[in-house]
Amino acid sequence: MMSKVLRPTLCGIALVLLTAPFAIAQERVALRGTVERVNGAREYQLACSIVSLTAQFDLERFVDQHVELQGVNVGDAARPRILVQSINTTPASLEVNGSGRLGSVVTVTVRGIAGHPVAVFFAGTPGYQPIQGGAFLLGRILPAIATGVIPASGELPFRFMVPSNGRLIGQRFFAQAVLGGSSGGRFELSGPDCIDITQ
Repeated sequence: MMSKVLRPTLCGIALVLLTAPFAIAQERVALRGTVERVNGAREYQLACSIVSLTAQFDLERFVDQHVELQGVNVGDAARPRILVQSINTTPASLEVNGSGRLGSVVTVTVRGIAGHPVAVFFAGTPGYQPIQGGAFLLGRILPAIATGVIPASGELPFRFMVPSNGRLIGQRFFAQAVLGGSSGGRFELSGPDCIDITQ
């Protein structure tokens, strides 16, 4: 059951996501996610996203690390390219774990401050939509949304069964969490994560 604190927060988030303007070139953003190398070259992107990364310094030492970065979008909404101005390693606030096999269990774990509300959104495609100085990195959102409040342990796991539907094989599903303040104020966006469905 959804808490009274969480309900207005989710309504506000949904309203912002539906009415937020598309990315404007040279827009400043703060993002979280894991840096990955593209095709073995010295080109980089945020894992499970369409966001490519460039910098006037070497990003190689951040490969396979979860980071928080600030930069400027020198691309557009369809092909965001972030010129990274600052970057630091940070623990992931969202992780998707599991085999992705049909009929198996996938666990989505959100980490945050105890008592703060959480909403996890899912999509079948990545995307890019600036919001509150960050960016929502999912495409069209699926109707399933997981909600809850971070417990005293600081970790809130959600478990899902992968449907035994052969049409899902080969598809990738994306997740991103929105972590709200305890008083329903400013919220934060996690980095994205994803899972491939296999037989």
